[in-house]
Amino acid sequence: MSEIQTVLQPQEEETAFQEAQAPFFSRFKQGLRAGAADASRAVEQTFSTLGQAASKAVYGACYGVSYGVTFAALGAARVLPETVLRGFKDGAKAAEQLLEGKSENSAETAEQPA
Repeated sequence: MSEIQTVLQPQEEETAFQEAQAPFFSRFKQGLRAGAADASRAVEQTFSTLGQAASKAVYGACYGVSYGVTFAALGAARVLPETVLRGFKDGAKAAEQLLEGKSENSAETAEQPA
C-alpha cells in the first residue's frame, strides 16, 4: 500500500499547488483586464484632447486669415479711388461667373458618357 500512496501523493501535491495558485492567477487576470481598460480610456482621452486642440488651431488659423483679408480689403476700400474699387468688384464678379460656369460645365461633362 505504500507504493500506492507514493504514486498518489505527487498528484495530490500538484492539485494542492494548483489550488494555491488559483487566487494569484485570478488576481493577475483581473489586473490585466483593469490595466487594459485604463489604457483604453487613456488613449481615447488623449485622442479626444488632440482632436480638440487641432480643431482649435484650425479655427484660429482660419479666423486670423479671414480677419487679415477682411481688414485689408476694408482698409483699402476706404483709401482707394472709386474706379479701383469698381475694378475689384467687376473682376471678382467675372471670376465668380467663370467659376460657376466651369462647375456647371464639369457637372454636364460628368453626366455625358465618354
